[in-house]
Amino acid sequence: MSPAEVESTAEVQTGTRSAFVHSMNGASFGLFYTFVWGKQGASQKAAMWGTIWFLTVELGMMTLPPMGPMTGLFGVNFSWPGLFLVTLVAHTLAGLTVGILTELWLTERDRGWLLPFLFGRPMAPSGETP
Repeated sequence: MSPAEVESTAEVQTGTRSAFVHSMNGASFGLFYTFVWGKQGASQKAAMWGTIWFLTVELGMMTLPPMGPMTGLFGVNFSWPGLFLVTLVAHTLAGLTVGILTELWLTERDRGWLLPFLFGRPMAPSGETP
């Protein structure tokens, strides 16, 4: 292999690894949302809470280490406003997707949030007492 082919192969492998790690990271944030908030009862409400959750992730990513110190707050020292706008749109879409898919895939039995479950209390749909 020529040096150019080796470099090209390394770039593809690094990109593939990065995409995998980013996907697994996003899936863990989606699981966190599902375990904590559960089924909301309305797609609009679920989309709103999913978006709020992922925008909180965006805020943390753009202000906390390693991104904040590396690129400046919200990317001002790197590629302002491009980096911030791209990640803002990506996290907004991810939040909408997680909220709506959670609402579609969970059943009424999954309504509620995690804290009652952790304390051994059954989680019942809104308006019902277990």
